Amino acid sequence: WAPDPHSSPPPRSPPPPRRYTMPAESWRRLGVLLYGLIRSDKMLERTAQSFEQAVFRPLHNQTLTFAHAYCSKPLCSHAGTMSSLKNLSTSLASLSLVTTSPVKASIFLKEEPPDGCRLVRMWPNYLDSMWSLRSALKASGLAVPPMDVLLTVRVDVEFLPTAPITDVWVNRPWAHANRLFVPDWEHYEGINDRFVYGARARVRDYIEARWRRIQPSSNLSSEAEPPPIPVALAKAWGVSPQSGYPACLIAERLSCWYVTTRNVSVGFSAAKFVRVRADLQTPDVDRAIVSNVIPVRAWMRNTRGCAPASSAAAAAVPFSTRFGLD
Repeated sequence: WAPDPHSSPPPRSPPPPRRYTMPAESWRRLGVLLYGLIRSDKMLERTAQSFEQAVFRPLHNQTLTFAHAYCSKPLCSHAGTMSSLKNLSTSLASLSLVTTSPVKASIFLKEEPPDGCRLVRMWPNYLDSMWSLRSALKASGLAVPPMDVLLTVRVDVEFLPTAPITDVWVNRPWAHANRLFVPDWEHYEGINDRFVYGARARVRDYIEARWRRIQPSSNLSSEAEPPPIPVALAKAWGVSPQSGYPACLIAERLSCWYVTTRNVSVGFSAAKFVRVRADLQTPDVDRAIVSNVIPVRAWMRNTRGCAPASSAAAAAVPFSTRFGLD
């Protein structure tokens, strides 16, 4: 028998999926805390695809995912959410979809915020986001055996395919109990708080301590007064070191407060991602700083990190040294 020279060649098999190198000694249980606001079904469809390419596939199916998210009709549906998540190469250990948050932040904003609290308008949304993250954390605590490493991932971000999360194997967070790993961009007046990974106990404390710090004083017992803000940071932010007003300390500032007061060191991840809106648009600051597709404007350059703004000496110190006591 001889093949017909005029027949079409058989179709080629598709290339095998890309594999990532994982050190043999690095078999660890990785818990992904997926949280936040599902702005629309089409947003989740896009971001979930990026989770698969940059997070779950590079981590070799070693993940359990604990998801908690806000999903409100008509833009978000339960069917759309399940359709986007069902094919991810991770074990979905828990999924909780809610339409509203039990946190009623507005009633605590009646008093006039002190000077320096420019972020006050963001506080209600930040409380909602932190409550969602903490709910995912609680679900992860039921896993047996427990996770070795926890990663927090916002549900409304799209990871760039050029930066898969393979540095987990290089950074070995399970071996560094006193270190957190974050992206090295958009720190503003603190530390990037949109993505973090680290040893389970450290990430758990990172979430719980920040949650307690932003609670309205009426939610705290008398013996649980908020710890003071370090003087150098309070001066840089223009607030009182003793300020207990929750909106003075959120987002990047809150992460900076945590590592400073807890004496925690900070390492860096190569993770790169952009936020995705309901209509699939990306904020200009992410397009400039992360994707590099538009020029960086002046107001986007606020990347001092934890260094006090008024200190030239602190600004000259290497970024990682400023963060912690390594």
